[in-house]
Amino acid sequence: MEQDLAEKQLGPGLLMFIFWMLVQVIIIVFLEGAGLLPSRIGAALGWEPLHIIMHHGYDFYTELCFYIGIAYTGVGCILLTMHGINTPKWWKAFLLCYFVYVLLTAVFGLEIGSLILDIWFAPIIWLGELELVHWICTSVKEKQNEPKGATSQ
Repeated sequence: MEQDLAEKQLGPGLLMFIFWMLVQVIIIVFLEGAGLLPSRIGAALGWEPLHIIMHHGYDFYTELCFYIGIAYTGVGCILLTMHGINTPKWWKAFLLCYFVYVLLTAVFGLEIGSLILDIWFAPIIWLGELELVHWICTSVKEKQNEPKGATSQ
């Protein structure tokens, strides 16, 4: 029975993961283009980023962010599937995972300077995206359940 449940959740969970990865890439590209990434703010305050460009223009930092994004999005989608958003279990699991995430990335990534801010804030930006989509979906459901002829204030 548990295996059937896991198989039923795999398809929607994978689609959720793909959706959120695409949304995050779009948001990050927008933030980068607008110069609004947290690392830029850190650099403006005097914490210089370490540019890690390898041979032939290979950007190790971008690849690192991509893999880290896959990891936190995967964990987040698992938490969403297991607990749903804004439940007490969701917040406990999210905060615990984020604490571990910050510790691990601090241990292995502080040498990249202010670029670590992009890595630390990416899950928080994603949380904002989740909350926005949740709020929109809740608002639409409330509008659909509203009796006809009733006015909202």
